Amino acid sequence: MEEIGKLEQALKLSKSGRSDEAIKLLRVELKANPDHIEALDALWSIALAQGSPEVATSEVLVAIRRGARTGNNDLVTRYWVELLRTTPNLAPEPNLTARVVEVLIQGGLGEEAKETLDRALPSLGAATPGAVVIRLARAAAQLRAPSSAALIDLALQHPETPANVRQELEQLAAEVPEPEPAAVEAIEPERDTGPAIEVRVASDAPQHKLKIMRAVPTRLAEGSLFVKAGDKDRNLPFDQIKAVAVAGIKGEPGARPFLVVDVLLDPPWDEQEELRAVRILSGDYDPRLMFGGNDLMAAYKKFLYAFLMACHAVPLPDADTARGRPFRVFNTLREYEERILHVVH
Repeated sequence: MEEIGKLEQALKLSKSGRSDEAIKLLRVELKANPDHIEALDALWSIALAQGSPEVATSEVLVAIRRGARTGNNDLVTRYWVELLRTTPNLAPEPNLTARVVEVLIQGGLGEEAKETLDRALPSLGAATPGAVVIRLARAAAQLRAPSSAALIDLALQHPETPANVRQELEQLAAEVPEPEPAAVEAIEPERDTGPAIEVRVASDAPQHKLKIMRAVPTRLAEGSLFVKAGDKDRNLPFDQIKAVAVAGIKGEPGARPFLVVDVLLDPPWDEQEELRAVRILSGDYDPRLMFGGNDLMAAYKKFLYAFLMACHAVPLPDADTARGRPFRVFNTLREYEERILHVVH
């Protein structure tokens, strides 16, 4: 009766506009009685009604962990799909991710399992238990997920992978479809972007001199973007990245348009003279080697989404266009550098 009383009290508080008090009461109830699913449902509903699902995410993850341990697959799938829909920065621990992916596959939710694998990939590395990486690689291969090549490669490189499992993974790697051949430099920005964006820079905006290191991304792992610059392998820790600028460049008449991604190690809004950037050009690499699939533009967007979600740097010109929804297009690199990076030529 006490459980029912607390739930009813919380619902009354919510209906009377006292949602914050209702949330506090439901959190207390769930801490004392974590299996009280009706209280969890009420907490999640109130959080969604507020437009703030993050206030209930911790309690939902606790319930998902318990459901995964006890075999309550219906609860796991129901709430995991909700989190995928409402929580773009969802990044649970690898053990839970592996179990959830297996439950989603069992429940016939292959697309949700693929999305979970895509979101998990940037946080995985040598510090992740080898057994977990192997489970994720097997699941990705079973689904023929876009992340399968990267996950299998990560498992093959993991120091804890046994020799007999390595043979299995090598076989799985051989079965991953090769990306269809395409000229990467032929990538075109979104066709619905219209004319080049006219951006006016305030007269008092900081002005910079650009220092560029051109590089090719190789993987996202262990809290870093790994790149190859010339003949050297380098890693860029996420906490050192201040901003990520993305744009489409039309180029000279007759030239192919391309994408530029500048990983900025200095904030362009500050007063320092030098602006250090690691520059990634779409013609230099094929993101399908990292994320799989046959659609080149989709692979670019997956890379940008995974990178921006993992590093939490400021997206430029804004969060949507940096993810290609749609890309902003400039006539030349110079125009982009002057108007977005505030570079003086």
